[in-house]
Amino acid sequence: MNGIELNGKIISIDDDGMLLVDGKAVAGSSISSTWKYFDGDGDTTDFDCETNIDIIQVSIDGSCITPKDFDKDGTVISFKEAPVDDAEIDMQIFSSSSLLEEYKYFDGDGNTTDFDCEINIDIISVSIDGYMISPRDFKKDGTTISFDATPDDGTEISVWILKQK
Repeated sequence: MNGIELNGKIISIDDDGMLLVDGKAVAGSSISSTWKYFDGDGDTTDFDCETNIDIIQVSIDGSCITPKDFDKDGTVISFKEAPVDDAEIDMQIFSSSSLLEEYKYFDGDGNTTDFDCEINIDIISVSIDGYMISPRDFKKDGTTISFDATPDDGTEISVWILKQK
C-alpha cells in the first residue's frame, strides 16, 4: 500500500479523496494533497502556493520546517528568514474537511525521554532538529511520546499531530 508511514500506521488518500489509515477509511474524512516546489534566492520570503492552505508540511533541502519558521495566510507562506540561494523548497499542502493540524514543541535536555503533548496522539510525525524520526525510534501512549534514545541537550523536538475537527 502506498502512503506515508507515521507511528507504525500507513496514511494514504484513495482516488476519491478519502483519508485511509492502514487501508481503512476514516469516517467523515475527505482530504486532498497538492505539491508545490520553489527555489530559494536568498531574498524572497513570501511564496504563493495558489491554493488555500489548511494543513501543510514544508521542507527546505530535505529538512523539515515547522510553523515556528513561517506564517501561513490564505495561499501564501511567509518564511521568517529567506531560504538561501538555490535552496529546494518543497511544500505538501493538504485540504481537509475533517482534520486539523497541531504542532507541539519540546527542547531536548539530554535526560528526558518522555514528552506530554497534552492531547491524544494518533497520527503524528516527529522531527528532531529538522530531521524526521522513524516511528521505530519512539512510542506513543495516549498523550505521551517516548523516545528509545534520549534526545541530546539543546535539540528541538517537533511533533506534528493530525486530529479531527
